[in-house]
Amino acid sequence: MKKTISWGIAVIALSILFHLATIAAFPTAVMGTLGYKSKKAGIKTNTIKHSPPVTEGSRSVVRPSPDLIYSIIGYDVSKNAIKVTAPIPDTYWSLSCFTSDTENFYVINDQQIKGGEIEFILYGKGGKPADTGNAIVVESPSNRGAVLLRMLIKDEKKLPALQKIQHQARCDVL
Repeated sequence: MKKTISWGIAVIALSILFHLATIAAFPTAVMGTLGYKSKKAGIKTNTIKHSPPVTEGSRSVVRPSPDLIYSIIGYDVSKNAIKVTAPIPDTYWSLSCFTSDTENFYVINDQQIKGGEIEFILYGKGGKPADTGNAIVVESPSNRGAVLLRMLIKDEKKLPALQKIQHQARCDVL
């Protein structure tokens, strides 16, 4: 009986340990995979990648929506801040920032922006740029992560115009 109880306690303890290890490691593994795939595709850090519309085979974004077009920036703000400049279309639009362990730490959408363009500066610990002008300025909790831009495709006929707007978005290292 004591042996059965000891084995039961050991199994429960190992299950808890593996569960906690998985929870701790999975988000970092997701971002690591994104970084590896980006590097393999020739996408450099602190540059913007405009993805084509989602198809049934699309998987550059986790669980992509076919109603959205995406642009992504894998950032590293350990040495320099980045500035994202993008026009805001007349449809739903959002900018989301994620840390290296997939924590979503900042989101803004078209309803919160006054004017037809956003200037957004993201910086790392202690690296806030001196001259930020009228830009939205946010400190990243981690030096590496991702910025995701999304636009809603309300009407397939407007897709070429949305893609033109998408390709006007840029990321500059400050």
